[in-house]
Amino acid sequence: MVLPMTVICQRSAAAALSSAEGICRRIARGCISKSAECVGSPTRSSTYATTISLQQSSQRRVLSSSPLAYSSSVDAVSESTTRNAAKFDNKHNYERTSENLIHRKGRSPVTAHAVSPQRTIPSELNIDPPSYAGTGLVMPSLFPSRVLIHDEDSTARMRTAARLARKVLDKACSMAAVGATTDSIDCAVHSAILRAGAYPSPLNYSGFPKSVCS
Repeated sequence: MVLPMTVICQRSAAAALSSAEGICRRIARGCISKSAECVGSPTRSSTYATTISLQQSSQRRVLSSSPLAYSSSVDAVSESTTRNAAKFDNKHNYERTSENLIHRKGRSPVTAHAVSPQRTIPSELNIDPPSYAGTGLVMPSLFPSRVLIHDEDSTARMRTAARLARKVLDKACSMAAVGATTDSIDCAVHSAILRAGAYPSPLNYSGFPKSVCS
């Protein structure tokens, strides 16, 4: 018969506690001299200290393995967390809505904006799209451990793509200002990439509906 670990721990702790309590009772009745244990020799002093330590440790183990004690400790942590969160909110002038959203007092919380339709790639641009452009399905690599060694031609194309990515990123960052919407930035980035004859890689990647993913 295999006992659960909790039962084994509880029985071991109970046995140790019983043994320690028995020694302490014998000391209290005078069967074992406390002074002799403490003063007689370093070994006896160490034995008595170990006995008391064992008793205290056993009591802690029994309590820690009790579901009631565990539940109480969880409740205490939860209450402490709630109090600390309230102190933080008061210090920084935050308040929470019924949905537990946080915003500064006196200001309206941020709300989701309507999502515009997914932008398309005009066929007349003759842009070579990735495999997921039409379906949104990203096929897993057949050879995930294979390392691709780029030749001079592919390295040159990677440099071209990196320069375009840097240019488009600068444009997107220049538009990030108070009052600007992420949809307007997405539209500008989408158009800039198409004008360069490229495909915006986030578009329809695993069904993602936009050309900017950050």
